[in-house]
Amino acid sequence: MIDLKTLWWQEETEFIFKFLSNVVKLAIIVDGLAFVLHWILGFPSWKATFIPVMACHFLIAILIWIKPWKKTIHKSIILIIVTEYWNIIFLCFSWTYKTDSRCLFELCSLFTRFHVQFPSIKSRWLFNAVMINHIYIWHIHNLLDSKNIELSILIPLMRILILIFMSNKWHEYILSVSFERFCARKELETMSNKLNSIARACFDGILIVSQCEKIDFLNSRLLELLEATSDGLYTFLTRIEYCKDRKASTFTSSNKLIDDINFLFNDPHQEEITLGITLINTLHLEWKVRSITWEEKPAIFLVVRNVNKIIELENNIANNKLKNFIFRSASHELKTPLNSIIYFTKEVMGNLMISQPLDDMIKKLKIVSISSNVMLTLINDLLDYSKILSGVFKVQKQFCGLNLLIQNVFELMQPQSDRKGLIFISRIDPSIPKEIFIDPVRFGQILLNLVNNAVKNTIKGKIEISCIMTTRNTMKCCVEDTGIGISQHILSNIIKDFESSSIIYSCAKEVGLGLGISNLLVKQLGGKCIKAKSKMGKGSKFSFDIEIFEESINAFDFEKHYFKPASEDINIEMVTKIREFKKSQKHDILVVDDSEFNLQIVASVLKNYEMSFSEALNGRIALEKIIEEDLRNIPYKVVIMDCDMPEMNGWEATKRIHQLYSEGRIKNLPKVIGYSAYTSDEDIKLCFDSGMIGYLPKPCPPDDIIKAIVKYL
Repeated sequence: MIDLKTLWWQEETEFIFKFLSNVVKLAIIVDGLAFVLHWILGFPSWKATFIPVMACHFLIAILIWIKPWKKTIHKSIILIIVTEYWNIIFLCFSWTYKTDSRCLFELCSLFTRFHVQFPSIKSRWLFNAVMINHIYIWHIHNLLDSKNIELSILIPLMRILILIFMSNKWHEYILSVSFERFCARKELETMSNKLNSIARACFDGILIVSQCEKIDFLNSRLLELLEATSDGLYTFLTRIEYCKDRKASTFTSSNKLIDDINFLFNDPHQEEITLGITLINTLHLEWKVRSITWEEKPAIFLVVRNVNKIIELENNIANNKLKNFIFRSASHELKTPLNSIIYFTKEVMGNLMISQPLDDMIKKLKIVSISSNVMLTLINDLLDYSKILSGVFKVQKQFCGLNLLIQNVFELMQPQSDRKGLIFISRIDPSIPKEIFIDPVRFGQILLNLVNNAVKNTIKGKIEISCIMTTRNTMKCCVEDTGIGISQHILSNIIKDFESSSIIYSCAKEVGLGLGISNLLVKQLGGKCIKAKSKMGKGSKFSFDIEIFEESINAFDFEKHYFKPASEDINIEMVTKIREFKKSQKHDILVVDDSEFNLQIVASVLKNYEMSFSEALNGRIALEKIIEEDLRNIPYKVVIMDCDMPEMNGWEATKRIHQLYSEGRIKNLPKVIGYSAYTSDEDIKLCFDSGMIGYLPKPCPPDDIIKAIVKYL
């Protein structure tokens, strides 16, 4: 490790050596000009004087330029030797020319010594020796050679000694000052290198902005985070805006970062301040700021940090909290209708055993039916929420009657409203067509959740659903109650969450499971968000806008893979087919399902229409029965096929059926209809890709099952 003094001496010597090289170049040029001048003017003895001098200069130049002197000591020796040579040259010139030019040549000699020789001498004793030599050859030598030596010579000799002493001290002072400056400069360079290394290695972006719209300092990490270049960076900063609801500072009402920065120039803050979070491309960047003084001028020091991981962690924490709330809420809300189903099912079974009145049993069965539908709505809410989270939610629009949808919601909530004595009212704008183009399942879920929320929070009075045309394609739906109302604090949180673009609700407990998911569904159906108004003790009003007209002619298509809803009556053609089927008494239908309960449900539906059918518990058994019946020339025409079954699932079984037909092992190809609780687009597509010609979701209304079967009989 080289110490600072050695480095300093190397640097000083190298600088003087370069200076000497330039002086030698200049000397060669001057010698050449002098040579020409003497030759033109015809001065005597010019050849004897200049030719040796020029030759020596050329030798010195060759010595300096060709030989690669690396060691500092070698360079110092060359500097001393060359300077002594020049000193002799100047002394010779002083003897050759007039005596009044002697002082000029001595000044030249001193100039070379002070600027070339003395700075390269490190030793005090060597410096004193050089000084004594200079004084001797220029002054003392002449005094000693004079014939008459007087006592007055002692005075200049004393002055010469004083000059040597002062020069020695001056030389020491110059060296010490040079060394101190060198140490200070090296310390600054070291500190600067350390700061630059820290700035380069820093995980955060660093930026210093002055008041004159100038970027005074930045590190490379800042440019990486902003994905920008240093050119035009200030202009780039003027375009940066905070993310929605992510501005932390309250300096200005502006959403632009640059406005807060400019504010701090007028009102400096020495403490650290978080301005907010911006989104640049895919990076969430947090901006922190502090007022500083940079180069004796006010400036703003900014730190930019990538907080993507923190945002993700916050979302995960909020998501986990919401999931926990959903599980608790879903468990509670599912158990409520399930309790009714279990209780009243046992009641009906007991009533049958003791022959209770039929009206009483019908009333209890109606409660069971309503509770089942409530459970189905809750399950659909959870499924829709899962689809929205995963980004696979699809809207299934079709034409349906608005009155019927509202009536179905009221019927589902009728038992609860009757116990409280609540009145249901519906008001529909006459300008709204009888049939609107929407997703009836999701629209019904939204209304049911809003009405259910109103019933829970209303002790007496009424609940009103009103529908009004607002624009050419939009209908406004309002659910208003006369309940207990919502406090302003909770209401403001609900409104804030509803209006945000997030699918994670921070006030899920106040919003409720169904209401929060309903707001997401409104956005998926083309609306903005659910709006809420409330007064404590007066009631609440929830409203939303939804598009109700067909956007294009292809908006409603059978390619949606769903059969029409059961609201339509079975037509005459279908009734005729059912009668013909009854007369044939052939098992044209095969029901395949691994669940005994599902088999009983389909069997019950078919028996109500006196249809004959066969059953199979999995795909393998179904294949065996299809082959067997085809050989007997009484093939199955329709197969109701469950998808998820042991041994062989429905998709694989359907593919095998088509393979049997293509190989000629069966003469007749049955029409396979998928019947599954899987409702995602991928699962439905899988049904059709396997060869199924239709799809029925579980649970499915009985009329839809009959329509699907009769269509292919």
